[in-house]
Amino acid sequence: MALGRIARVLLAAATTSLLASHVLAETGFLTNGLGDGFKCAGVYGSRSERQGRRSAIEIVIPPVPPSDIAIAVFDYPDSRWIGIPVKEGTKLPDEKVGLPSSYINGDPYSESAGVHRFTVCNNETMTMGLCTETDRGRPLINDRDNNGKPRLFSSIIYSDYVMLNRSGPGYTRLERNKWLSAHNKSDDHSDQWWSKPRSTSLEGATLEWLPDGTLKIRYLVNTTGYFCVDAASLRDFTARAEWINSYGLLPAS
Repeated sequence: MALGRIARVLLAAATTSLLASHVLAETGFLTNGLGDGFKCAGVYGSRSERQGRRSAIEIVIPPVPPSDIAIAVFDYPDSRWIGIPVKEGTKLPDEKVGLPSSYINGDPYSESAGVHRFTVCNNETMTMGLCTETDRGRPLINDRDNNGKPRLFSSIIYSDYVMLNRSGPGYTRLERNKWLSAHNKSDDHSDQWWSKPRSTSLEGATLEWLPDGTLKIRYLVNTTGYFCVDAASLRDFTARAEWINSYGLLPAS
């Protein structure tokens, strides 16, 4: 599953989104069409409630149709760090592939001559050593600089993989990783902890699963910026995103 559309949409829709930022709309609807899973809006940052409001981005994803969705929420200046660029001809680690002579030689999205940007953790990118099984399905984040040090982002980047369930709550990749770590387990198939409604706090977002399987994602905005939601799936899906400002609602685009 190569969802290079996440990176392509970031670049292709950026200019249109910026110019359209004054369109009066309080919500944005996300679907699985080309560019339809990408919406942005300006938000004033707030670290506390103001008149009962707190700046945030709220995303509501209904369980029907039951889809698996790669999703990222980020401040627009950080869009350049969505996906990991790799130079063509880079030799893969011997322990990652069957043949030592294997090289990276292509991807649906090329950002410049000889450079390919890989945007989602899947079998291909795991083989390349860009991610591990615990990240499967998540958008890849280029979170290290050339010296291997953590990057400083404009705001927290929320990158996750949502697995919906038609008959009740599902779970996300980050949520499952947190549960396994907290219970010191490597497998959760016998527990089915995800089958119950719940609320989970993650780095960058709070998740709430309703009894019918609807997922609500709340991303708090602490710094003023132009925040984007990008979602992609191999199946049809629908979602509603709302940019909530502590001083009122700003338009989506």
